[in-house]
Amino acid sequence: MADNDRSSLNEAQARHVLATFRHIDDLMMRALRPLAVTGDMLTGERGDFDPEEAREFTAAIDELHRRMELAAAALGLKSEIQPVTGHWAAKAALRLAGIALSELEPKRMQAYGEIRAEAAQKLKQQIELLQQALRDTEQTLQQY
Repeated sequence: MADNDRSSLNEAQARHVLATFRHIDDLMMRALRPLAVTGDMLTGERGDFDPEEAREFTAAIDELHRRMELAAAALGLKSEIQPVTGHWAAKAALRLAGIALSELEPKRMQAYGEIRAEAAQKLKQQIELLQQALRDTEQTLQQY
């Protein structure tokens, strides 16, 4: 991961720096979300950037990402993470979302307390709609 000379970070330090950079990158990707959100109850975010602000903010985050890559290279750090394609990452996210939805099935929700029959039926219907939306999204992805 890091060179073995005196100016290099040790392996644990190098892993920590890379993990921190990845965390910062994830936070910045989350910071971009309000640019596309008009306001919803899932995120609690409301987009209030005008188009010019959005372009400038996106460019600034891109520059931060570029500088973190330069810093990692200057420190002699190499990621042990093998790159994957965007398509593969999107497919994996869809599979994980499907698993997450299955955790909401009424029989599994019993772990949180007894669920009334009417509520279970409504929940089941909504999960089926969301599962269909995931399948539709996956079909859209497969077109590319």
